[in-house]
Amino acid sequence: MNPIDAKAHSYNLSLLQKLPLTPFEKRPIQQQRLIKQISQEASAHFQNPSKDRTEKAALLQILKLTLKHKSNNNLFDITGLLTESEKFVRRVIASQKLIKAVSSGDSKPVYSTDWHTRHIPNWESWLKDIKGKPIQALEVGSYEGLSARWLMENILTHRESSLYCVDTWRGSDEHQYPFKLNPNEYLWDFFVHNLNPWLTIQNKRVIPVKGKSQQRLLDLPENSFDLIYLDGSHKAEDVYADASIAHQLLRKNGIMIFDDYAWDYYPSPEENPRAGIEDFLQDLGFDYKIIGKGRQLALQKE
Repeated sequence: MNPIDAKAHSYNLSLLQKLPLTPFEKRPIQQQRLIKQISQEASAHFQNPSKDRTEKAALLQILKLTLKHKSNNNLFDITGLLTESEKFVRRVIASQKLIKAVSSGDSKPVYSTDWHTRHIPNWESWLKDIKGKPIQALEVGSYEGLSARWLMENILTHRESSLYCVDTWRGSDEHQYPFKLNPNEYLWDFFVHNLNPWLTIQNKRVIPVKGKSQQRLLDLPENSFDLIYLDGSHKAEDVYADASIAHQLLRKNGIMIFDDYAWDYYPSPEENPRAGIEDFLQDLGFDYKIIGKGRQLALQKE
């Protein structure tokens, strides 16, 4: 085993993924160029059908490339480059899996990331009283459809329940990749594939609404939803705007869940979701009660 391979195998990949990451667009231009180069080299590597395409293999390959480039350009920490490059290649690999699944008729869901599973215990607690009932739900920011599918399989099981999904299916700031190869072009295909059981003429209970949330939410009737999940743009001003409109759509005793309450992607605290959520709650007054707070915040309209 050569020195780079040996060093790559010595890293704890799961630990590296959890360390802090400077957003791509905030990095110096030299670092951005290296991230692009490593990401494109790694994605080209995995387009070879003879290569191992598991996520562990993807991480290992990116780490090897990172170490190779770092030895020549000692510009920044290995962790940030590894994480940013891995995020891109994971999307590329998932896109390839999606294409294969669609072409072969495989109906199993395909996701590039899983931000939802860790929230399931809270959701089961918050939503237990509406489970299996004929309710109307709204999701802002559906991405690949993971949380939407979970809702359909576990909460919105009544045949008269429905879920409106509002999204541009072009990704938010944190999902943009300024590379020639852009995996975001498959987001809509991911969603359609993963929600297909509820998009058919015979069982159309998921209603996609394409467009920007602050425009499309205005088309929906007030006091019409029992559950609203806000996971769209994470800029504070957009979170505030989405919440202000969505609150008018929420029925009395309805539940609204905000994603990423504790998220700090943007460098200034005033730009992150928490600021928008807290401004909204302050302006709202006492028309709600908080039923959960942590990574996410959940409230019930009174």
